[in-house]
Amino acid sequence: MSMIVTNALSYLRQLEEAMKIESDGFGPEDIQHCDNLAQILQDLENNIKKLHEELETETIKASVFRHKMTFFDSDFQKEIDENVKAARDSNMEAILDLKNKLQELSKKIEVLHKRDKHLSLL
Repeated sequence: MSMIVTNALSYLRQLEEAMKIESDGFGPEDIQHCDNLAQILQDLENNIKKLHEELETETIKASVFRHKMTFFDSDFQKEIDENVKAARDSNMEAILDLKNKLQELSKKIEVLHKRDKHLSLL
């Protein structure tokens, strides 16, 4: 518990004791108000601790996220480059396959042309 809350609770207890001794003008509900105030201060202190822990957790998460964002651009560019290379490799395979088929067709056409020429001479 923080020093401020501890001091406040100590003063409230002293006030409560003084109110009990000097019963003139103070009723039981006044003493109950001191108890309620002490409980409220303790609850607030607990809530502050919980919020502080949540803040620390969120700060750590934000730090991790900022770290990831620092390297995001280079990671993203690397992934793009890898995908472009893979696409080019795939396209190159298709182009080479089509070139081979075209060469085969050209050879067949040439053979058929020669055969046609030979048949037309007969």
